[in-house]
Amino acid sequence: MMEAKVDFTPGLDEMILYKLIDPQATQPDDFLKKKGPPIIIVPLNTTATITKYNVKDFLLGNGHKSTLELLTKNAIKPEKLVFERTEILDDHKLPLYTIPNGLPAEVEVIDSVNDLKIDDWDRVVGVFCVGKEWQFKGFKWENSTDLFNNVPGVYVMDQSEPSFDPNLAKDWKVGRFDLSTSTPLTYSRFLESFWKSIDSHIKEKKPWYVNSTPYWS
Repeated sequence: MMEAKVDFTPGLDEMILYKLIDPQATQPDDFLKKKGPPIIIVPLNTTATITKYNVKDFLLGNGHKSTLELLTKNAIKPEKLVFERTEILDDHKLPLYTIPNGLPAEVEVIDSVNDLKIDDWDRVVGVFCVGKEWQFKGFKWENSTDLFNNVPGVYVMDQSEPSFDPNLAKDWKVGRFDLSTSTPLTYSRFLESFWKSIDSHIKEKKPWYVNSTPYWS
């Protein structure tokens, strides 16, 4: 459902560059894995269903609260959002999905790509979208086709909203989840599918994160 299509194969010039930056590196992976935890990008606009205000609770299985609701309670957006994910429980509180051995538990969430350097895009493992192309201005891949051929994507929608547009993200290669029809079972199944797609992407496309020491901690 959320696949990636690009390979990363550093060449000789890149290896020389890594050696200049980090003389202790024996291969590109030794340098790359020091850059920081995997990154998930969420929308910046507060009308989106998933933002930096509510994404942590949502991805940890604590349910969904709208950003606008949180703002009425004077919620403060975290400047830097890094957290450790946990196992996903089903609606009976039994383990449904556990992080595979050797993969990082820690993730970082950002809502602006302005400070990302070109090599920071190697850390991006997921994107929450709003279904509109303008969201990707400034991205390494600035259209939905290229972006979601390279990074797993997900569109969390709410069909009960008066402004809901059924055509948004309709033909995009992203996972979809509808808050309006969510039940404890479908929610936990969505989280299982989401983290499985992220972990599969990491194992296939970002091998420097596999069995690596988290130098960024």
